[in-house]
Amino acid sequence: AALVVLALAAGSAWWAARPAQNRAPFVAELADAGPGVRVFDATGRGEPGAAGRQLAAGELIQTAADPGTQEARAARIVCFGEGAEIELGAKAALSLGAAPDSGGFTPHSEKLHLTEGRMRITVAKRSSARPLAVTTPHAEIQVTGTLFSVLVSAPASRAEVEEGTVRMRASASVAWSELHPGQW
Repeated sequence: AALVVLALAAGSAWWAARPAQNRAPFVAELADAGPGVRVFDATGRGEPGAAGRQLAAGELIQTAADPGTQEARAARIVCFGEGAEIELGAKAALSLGAAPDSGGFTPHSEKLHLTEGRMRITVAKRSSARPLAVTTPHAEIQVTGTLFSVLVSAPASRAEVEEGTVRMRASASVAWSELHPGQW
């Protein structure tokens, strides 16, 4: 009987420690998280966000409203391999990976989807053949290395460039516009 209990315990430990099947790879880390930051997996299950938490592709990071100001940084995210650092403001929602209707996430996608709120992002210089894409309900932005902010509100999305250049287009458009520092 003791041998059976020992075998069951070893089997349970192996099962708990095995690599998760069909789990998206970790693509970022929640480097800083204020109160009210929550992380939701692809099934919609949420948990409080804490500094040091690894973030998988397809997860949603949501920040609560700050009664003081909408400009306050509620979370900071560092993307692995992307050379990007993201500061989310209060009352923001950001998905890592592909936009909801873009056909799903692939491990090599480099796309962020901001559905509401403000984010400030610093992107390290990268090849124009592999830009980082930021989508919103109203627009798509391509980045090859810059510092800029994106604000999503009910009627529209706005990008404000602080350094470098970004390309932006409305969701329904095929024409791209280049934005430079001071433009939005």
